[in-house]
Order: sequence, then structure tokens, then C-alpha cells
Amino acid sequence: MDAARLAPVGVLGLRLRVPENYLSPAALLRAASVARALRSAFRFVEFLPGSTMVAVASRSPLPPPEVLIQRLRTRQLDTRLVTPAYITYLYTNDRRQELRHALSAARVPLNRDAQPVTYLYAAIGWLSKFVPALIGTDASTFGGVPAAWRAVPFALIALLFAFSRVRAAARSAALAAAAGFAGMSLESVVLLEYQAKSGALFEDLGWLVMAFMAGSALGAWGMATFRASHEPGAPRRMLTMTVLLAALSFLSLLAAWLVTSGTRLELAGATVLLLGTGTVVAAIFAVASSGLATTGEGGMGRLYAADLAGGCVGSIAASLLLIPLAGLDATAYVVAAVSLLALLAA
Repeated sequence: MDAARLAPVGVLGLRLRVPENYLSPAALLRAASVARALRSAFRFVEFLPGSTMVAVASRSPLPPPEVLIQRLRTRQLDTRLVTPAYITYLYTNDRRQELRHALSAARVPLNRDAQPVTYLYAAIGWLSKFVPALIGTDASTFGGVPAAWRAVPFALIALLFAFSRVRAAARSAALAAAAGFAGMSLESVVLLEYQAKSGALFEDLGWLVMAFMAGSALGAWGMATFRASHEPGAPRRMLTMTVLLAALSFLSLLAAWLVTSGTRLELAGATVLLLGTGTVVAAIFAVASSGLATTGEGGMGRLYAADLAGGCVGSIAASLLLIPLAGLDATAYVVAAVSLLALLAA
């Protein structure tokens, strides 16, 4: 959050869905993360409880309720709800002080564009309706995992890729799953980074998804044309797969650099990045399927299932865990690491 974009006397206002009478643990953690982000950027912050909590922040001192009441009377505004008595109540009722204390006492990570931890808190709040044990789950506890334990998933992935070389069908399935995981995870990173830098995603979402799908069509067509003009031997397949996995890793590192450098991701850049990702992912699938000629009629179905399973894991892991807890840049690094580890199966 960059407060310098606001005029010195400007006021930022936003609304949060926080219950007025009962502040549930999930709602408290979500609101506290946003509150911490506001305090990190603005010197003066006020929280006004109600059916929907209103938060206002400014670089300059915020006017007290007496000033607001005087302005309302001076300008002779005809209002039904916002009256002098209502303004006095907002600033003097006990709930305001209780809310301010609760938000200040909560120890949560601050919500950032590059690490939207409130995504996870919002998901926990919704899922707790069906799994009550999730109520009050604090995302910051996941950040306390020792670095050595964080390497365990990568070690397991490396072992799975290495063991998949025992059978051609398993190797192809592992590569297809890796492509699906990387494609969906990297697409999530690019879309959220574009939203953070542009301010809105809905206007261009259809175009950006189309770019990814167009890349998928281009990658499939390109590999079909390449295989038609070259002998699809095992050494050539291995070399092609190595180049494609390296390209996927490069795209992931490029996305991570865009996040960490603060470079503005324009629509053209996001389009090219998603187009390239779709092209490489589809090409990896095509190369992986080229060695299934002798695996029986169900071979292609299993390969397609592996690709969908990898994409499903990537979508869930990236949106609910990696991006909120580690950030967009770290998620892109994870995709790069998985792409390089997939070389063990190539």
C-alpha cells in the first residue's frame, strides 16, 4: 500500500464485513490483517463499527466528530441516517473501543498486494461453516515451520519424478502433472500481479484467460507440426522436454522478478506471459504423450487425468496456501523449482 499516491489531506475509506455484535475469530483475523496494512502506510486510522465496519485512513489528522457534525449542519445536508446524533454514537459507543483494541491485539501478517493473506482468512471463514474446527485458524502459524521442513515437499517431489522413470507411462504422467501444476499456479500469479498493478482485473480477465488458452492451442499445434517433420526418437524427445521445462522455469523466474522489482505489469506484458505459459505447458503435454504409443487405449486417458490432477493441485495450493502465506514471488519460485525437478523424469 503506497500512501504517497493519496493527496496529503486525502482520506482513504473502505468497508469490511465485520459482524457488529459478535466478532468471530476468522472475521477478526481477516480484519486485523487489513488494519495492520492500513497502519503500516498511514499515520492516522479510524475504525467505525456497524453492520459493515468502515475504516478511514489519512496522512493528515482525521477530523473529530465535532467537526463532522459542524460541517453537516453548515452545509445543511438533508440526510436520513447520518445525523449529528448518529455521528456522536459512532465515535462514542463502547463497540468502537472494543473493536480498536481487538484489531490492535491480534498478531497477524499484514495484507499486501504481493502476499494477500486475507484470501486465506476469507476462505477459512467460509470453510468453517462446514468444518467448525477451522474457526480461528491463524495463518501465521504456518510461517513458523522450520526451513529444513519446508524442503521436505521438494525432496518428495524429486523422489516421485526419479521413480517415475521406471515406466514410460509413469514418466509421461509425472511430466503431464508437473505441466498442469505449473500452468495453473503461474497463471494465478500473473493474474493477481496484474490485478495488483492495474487496480482491476475484471475488465481484462476474459482477454487474459483467452491468451493462456490461445497459447495452449499454439503449443499443441506447434508440437504436432514439429513431430510431423522430425523423427520422434527417445533422445530427441528428451532434448525437447528439457528445453520446454527450462523455458517454463524461465517464465516462472520472470514472473517472480516482475513481482520483486515492482515493475508495472501492463496488459501487453501479462498477455505475452500467459500466452507463453500456455504454449509451453501444452507443448510439454504433447511431448509427454508422444511416448504412449504402446501403453494401450487407456494411456492417453490416464495422461489427461494426470494433467488435470496437477492443475487442480496447482490451483488449490497456489490460491489458498502458497500465494497467501509465501507471496506471489515465492510461488513463482516454487513453480520454477518444480519445473527443474521435473527434469529428473525427462
